[in-house]
Amino acid sequence: MQIEGAVIYSTNLQDWDGKKWIPKYFVLTSSRVLINSLAMHLYDEEPDILGSFATKDILEVRSCNEVEEAETGNCTTACVITLRPGSSTAHERMIIRCDSADHCLEWMRLLCSSNGKLELKKNAATGYWGSVNRIASLSRHQSFLATAPLALGASANSSLA
Repeated sequence: MQIEGAVIYSTNLQDWDGKKWIPKYFVLTSSRVLINSLAMHLYDEEPDILGSFATKDILEVRSCNEVEEAETGNCTTACVITLRPGSSTAHERMIIRCDSADHCLEWMRLLCSSNGKLELKKNAATGYWGSVNRIASLSRHQSFLATAPLALGASANSSLA
């Protein structure tokens, strides 16, 4: 399979190694994220992939919190990706720096979308962006909708008595 045909999005990002930012080239396909050292490695016959993970193994995507921003040298254009433990050749928690806040939002939205279950939302209380489980959120919404008419009907019936 030619990898170029499967690419949905690719970009230069930086990965926090705990001490410094390491430039890497991230490639999003329909089912995986591939991490290369350079963009040109994507087109090699045998690409040198530093790590990869299945998009279905993404548990959470979110903005860095204040502690993480301080830990990474006050970087405000980074996000955190949390993966299912033991599911990938990448770290279970990655802090990734983007070129801008808009680039970071675009990357987080794409990761959520490719996962199929996650949706990116801004927390009104904190102002931070983070993923929510779209399916669980939808079923909570559906169960609320299903019970609302019953509750209204019950109160209407009790007022008739």
